[in-house]
Amino acid sequence: MKQRLLKYLSWTPYVIASLILVFFLGKNTSALEAHLIDVRNSVRSPLAVGADVPDFTMEDVEGRMLKSSQLPEKCVLVIGDTGCLYFLEAMRSYNAAGNYQGISSLYAVYLGAQNKADRKAVIKATEEFEGIHIFMDYENSVKWSFRCNEFPTTLVLENGKVVSKEVGYFGQLTGTNENE
Repeated sequence: MKQRLLKYLSWTPYVIASLILVFFLGKNTSALEAHLIDVRNSVRSPLAVGADVPDFTMEDVEGRMLKSSQLPEKCVLVIGDTGCLYFLEAMRSYNAAGNYQGISSLYAVYLGAQNKADRKAVIKATEEFEGIHIFMDYENSVKWSFRCNEFPTTLVLENGKVVSKEVGYFGQLTGTNENE
């Protein structure tokens, strides 16, 4: 009897934690699933220069979907959070220059735009960017395809490969710059 009681007591913290999660999340398990995916993917190492471009899907501000296979042969993908000032500064610099390292196909991918208000904020913040394609990564498809943990992350993609990667605003924020 005592062993049976100890067996049930060992599960008590997990049951309580599960009940708390269900209570706070309600029936919305997608938030929990997204969090678990973030935790699982955050322990994986970032995609290295020279790797194949992974499959991902992103949505533009008008709701059109774009798959990684539909990107031009040579393009630049800049991934950042909606509230990141360095991301906005990088976008302003690229927009003013009209290119990044001579590449004019620029794609800005905003993370964290979860609802209509976020979408409106992204649209307002990017009105000045004439030559940059603006996309949102609702499902973190792009973020976890490239396993980005620091932002902004600028990736040059060419012929299905990652040819260069810069983390931070022109590589100066984190000191990480991979050009192999």
